[in-house]
Amino acid sequence: MGSITHYYLSVYHYRKRKGIRIMVKKYAIWVEVDTSEWDYVRDTEGTIHWNNDSPIKLFDNKNDAEIEAHRWNTGQVVEYVVNE
Repeated sequence: MGSITHYYLSVYHYRKRKGIRIMVKKYAIWVEVDTSEWDYVRDTEGTIHWNNDSPIKLFDNKNDAEIEAHRWNTGQVVEYVVNE
């Protein structure tokens, strides 16, 4: 993964539904898992591990995301736009 400006990171997922793009802004946690290697905090679904197939842990508001980010040494809150 190349160099990422994670402070201004926004991920946009587009999917057309009847010709209209419906997007909702959520918040995710971006962490440095290794030197210069970044990943999203993912939902472990009752286990203690996650992999690349695990869903990204999303938050409806920034305050809840900031609480989770403080649990991680390098955790940063980023906007994550999803389709509804």
